[in-house]
Amino acid sequence: MRAAVIPKVRSRWQVEEVPVPKPAANQVLIKIHASGLCYSDVHLTNGDLPFSLPFPLTAGHEPVGEIVELGD
Repeated sequence: MRAAVIPKVRSRWQVEEVPVPKPAANQVLIKIHASGLCYSDVHLTNGDLPFSLPFPLTAGHEPVGEIVELGD
């Protein structure tokens, strides 16, 4: 699947082919039709937030799509 990836802090986003995740228990897999990107994603990219997430990160949130698989 294609995703907007933030490879490391203060880097340019890259559109990359990444593996399709498998939903775990109490999760669903959504085929995304559209996803919001906002200034929170910019703060993540710049390392400005008071918490640390492991890079690389997949950007985007607030997805719109269809459920294609259910976890246990």
